[in-house]
Amino acid sequence: MHWVCQAASVAGSAHESRGTASNDAFSTAVVGGTAIIAVADGAGSAIQATVGATLAVQTAISHLTAALGDAGRLGATEVNSAVELARTSVIKYAEEFELASADLACTLLLCVANEHEVIAAQIGDGAIVALRVNVQ
Repeated sequence: MHWVCQAASVAGSAHESRGTASNDAFSTAVVGGTAIIAVADGAGSAIQATVGATLAVQTAISHLTAALGDAGRLGATEVNSAVELARTSVIKYAEEFELASADLACTLLLCVANEHEVIAAQIGDGAIVALRVNVQ
């Protein structure tokens, strides 16, 4: 199976009116026949939301690509571990820089897909949509 992952981030109207960038972070990886996608949206009220979102995404993608390389496939256990590791990395960063973990608040959405299954995890609001298109 051939995967094409596309992602974009667009600042919303609230960001535009304040003249601030979005607090989004995303990363994708395709390893063999498996696509891995991580998306985080930093809370607008959190002073380090972009840092939290970026850290959560990077941690999750790193864990999942490493786990896929070790095991050859990913399951719910690895996806749940990625969520927990992302959460832990945000908390450790907050402690290291003497911030409240709420200062790094973000959502996190993960999706792992191969030709047989799609596994998704979500913390906070957002949506994950899988669409299978038969290309000839």
